[in-house]
Amino acid sequence: MAAARRPALLLAGLLLATAAGAADITRLEVDHDGDSFTLHTEVKLHTDPEATWYVLTDYDHFGRITGAIRKSERLEQRPDGKVAVHTLTRGCFGPFCRDVGQIQLFHREGDRLIAETLPRYSDLEQGRSEWILKPTPHGTRLVWKMQLEPKFWVPPLIGTWLMERALRSQARYSAANIETLARRWRARHGPPPPIPHAPTPVQ
Repeated sequence: MAAARRPALLLAGLLLATAAGAADITRLEVDHDGDSFTLHTEVKLHTDPEATWYVLTDYDHFGRITGAIRKSERLEQRPDGKVAVHTLTRGCFGPFCRDVGQIQLFHREGDRLIAETLPRYSDLEQGRSEWILKPTPHGTRLVWKMQLEPKFWVPPLIGTWLMERALRSQARYSAANIETLARRWRARHGPPPPIPHAPTPVQ
């Protein structure tokens, strides 16, 4: 049973590595289709989008979001603007541990941060993450979508159940850390700019 559970818990740690105080998780869904897994999370953060962007793009310090990440390193910025980042995630179940590495290309499209895994240099057959940040009157709405297919085997049924349980616990931990780190950054850089409002029509 321990051997069957170990890959699922390793995958749960990997899911958190590619990512989400008073942070409120309003949606958390995990699903799978064959060997491919998807995650959809929505979080209310009590901090502004600019500060949240800083945390999500502080590529050399992803370990501050979740302790599962043993190493994160910005490798290079390519001519097309995409940033290559290497992460090494440590997953453990009892005395058994495994390092899971991947290289992702990060780029921004408007209010979206997108990361695409390079399978040739990773322990994933494929992977893609997308973070969407929207300003709200009281902070930021963060939507995190992810799809991945590991190169290592994940047992059905019990593996999926264990992964979802671990994700629900760790996602709250990561969301709280994102908010804490963003608030610290904001405290060092002064108040955020005001949210623009549409002009009032002239009567």
